[in-house]
Amino acid sequence: GCGPEADFYDDFTTFFRNDLSPAKEYQPFYYSNNIFLYNPTPRDTRADEFSEEWAGYCRHKITARQAYKYVYTSDTSHSSSMGQYLRQQKDKAALGYISFARETESYKRDKSLSWELPRTDSLAINKLIEKALTGYFTCKNGFIQTRYAYQLMGLAFYNGRYADCIWYGDSLLKYDVSTRALYASALSYQGGSYFRSGKSDQAAAVFSRAFGLSNVNM
Repeated sequence: GCGPEADFYDDFTTFFRNDLSPAKEYQPFYYSNNIFLYNPTPRDTRADEFSEEWAGYCRHKITARQAYKYVYTSDTSHSSSMGQYLRQQKDKAALGYISFARETESYKRDKSLSWELPRTDSLAINKLIEKALTGYFTCKNGFIQTRYAYQLMGLAFYNGRYADCIWYGDSLLKYDVSTRALYASALSYQGGSYFRSGKSDQAAAVFSRAFGLSNVNM
């Protein structure tokens, strides 16, 4: 092919070689979209894990499947179980956040595919970042606030604002068991920002914190 020799670390979604160690702790970080062929356990996705968190947030009055359908598909009808629950609870914070999160999806590459940055409208993303900051600082709900922090880190990462992504992670991201999967995914943005800033040691340290927090590729 054309171009210089491939960077074997930058090609991997987690920047870790999958042959460095036989330890099973590294398995969630292996780079292969065909890993399910080698592992009989079905592969979860980030959306699956986040849906479980949403079901918990709704006090399990809905299922994770229902949460997935409402948050990650176009099912915003009044007949939606999760939508009904949030409206009954008058949870404007959650409804507002979900509406905002849908706005951000068109600016993010499918995170299960690669870390390659998509072509983006930087001005539009900067406006979304400002909107997320407003949502974060006006929200009093910790579960939703953490999700705004996650959006801030993702938007900053995909817009090449690596220093901001790192700062958001250090200053705004809070860990709670109810948002464990989201926290791990947010750390992956921070680790990636360190890596793309040429700070491999800091990137490795951040990725090590994400180990064991999620069953999906970082």
